[in-house]
Amino acid sequence: MRLLSQTVTVYRADGTRQVLDNCYFTAKKGHATDHFGTACRDGCTLIVRGSCNLKPGDRVMEGIGPEQVEWDRFLPELGACHRIDYVQPFFLNGRVSHVEAGGSHGY
Repeated sequence: MRLLSQTVTVYRADGTRQVLDNCYFTAKKGHATDHFGTACRDGCTLIVRGSCNLKPGDRVMEGIGPEQVEWDRFLPELGACHRIDYVQPFFLNGRVSHVEAGGSHGY
């Protein structure tokens, strides 16, 4: 299996949807510790070959998601969905070789 062999669906606040192939997507469970104690914090990492139009605030889910989604019911309807918090392009020879994005699970 190749590293960039998964498909994800990206949903944007304006209601548009984009299916991206040749990706690497992983969801992970983690713990964050602060002065209030320890809390669970689920996160995700998405790597896309080449350039793409990801932005913080987009939602991503593994596989091919439904075409029509009402934004206000978005997360309960889809379940395993992650919010993109950061997008970082990486360059090779002056061109975008891949984009890494990551974020948290939930609303």
